[in-house]
Amino acid sequence: MQRAFVALNTPVTLTGILATIGTISTVLTLNRVLRFSWPYLRPSSVHRYINPDSYALITGSTGGIGKSIAAVLLSKGSNVIIHGRNPEKLESVRSELQAKFSGRKVLAICASAEDPASSVPTIEKFIKDEGLCVTMLVNNVGGTAMFGLSYTVFGELEPELLGRIITLNAVFPAQLTNSLIPLLGRTSSSVEQRPSLIMSIGSFADLQGIPLVSAYSGAKSLMHTLSKALAWEVELFNRPIEVLSVTSGPVVAQHNSDETVSLSNPSSDTFAAAAVQRVGCGRRTVIGYFWHAVQLALVQSFPERMQGKFVKAALWQRYEAEKKGN
Repeated sequence: MQRAFVALNTPVTLTGILATIGTISTVLTLNRVLRFSWPYLRPSSVHRYINPDSYALITGSTGGIGKSIAAVLLSKGSNVIIHGRNPEKLESVRSELQAKFSGRKVLAICASAEDPASSVPTIEKFIKDEGLCVTMLVNNVGGTAMFGLSYTVFGELEPELLGRIITLNAVFPAQLTNSLIPLLGRTSSSVEQRPSLIMSIGSFADLQGIPLVSAYSGAKSLMHTLSKALAWEVELFNRPIEVLSVTSGPVVAQHNSDETVSLSNPSSDTFAAAAVQRVGCGRRTVIGYFWHAVQLALVQSFPERMQGKFVKAALWQRYEAEKKGN
């Protein structure tokens, strides 16, 4: 009893307080580091969606990230359906991939993402008519490079161009996802739905809101938010579908191949492999490539006003360079 009384009356020292604070801070820091790192440490579960008779549909897959994702999935044993708007280029890529992965099936569907009213039913009909079981939908198509520019000033955009940017980056992938959800993991003769995946490729623009690509930022944010909502919605109805929004930072692809590949600026092949590796990470949204995640974390560690200065300076430099190039 005497010992307990003495212990209760032991004075709290500054050293003890600081030690307690230090311990708590260390635990919280380790927790944050683990939460940040976990998606990049755990193995991918993409194999759940790969079967000898199933397919992955990758939109916008005649080049860049889309083509690279198709190659990664083929290397893991999946059959694929590549998509594009140019029939000659589409067939060239299909033949290239088929020759490289002769043990898999590579199909192609030609449909313009700028005309979802026509292209979405075309894709849906193709899947039904061929009796295909699609277990993976990768919404990759998007961007502004196909319109002949990378940077635009909002308020100076032609209404027709603004509509095209929104249609390509938001309307088409949303309508395609809506149409294909009932078909995922099924064929005309199947009753039970197989485990399936919907992966949507986004960018820093839809997370941060990037100046001089305002229209693109707004359009891409639709699929980012839709993916987050849909991930929980399919769970409500016990559908065996994983929905994942994968964010990309700068990537060296065909339209910017003059840039140099680096640790923070990976090739489309490197990013594609990382994106597929994130499948099954347990999150609704994830930054696909580890060093992109580090980049964004560093930027977001500063006050928002300073973040704005960094982003505006970087984008202004690119905008001026593009103007001089034109």
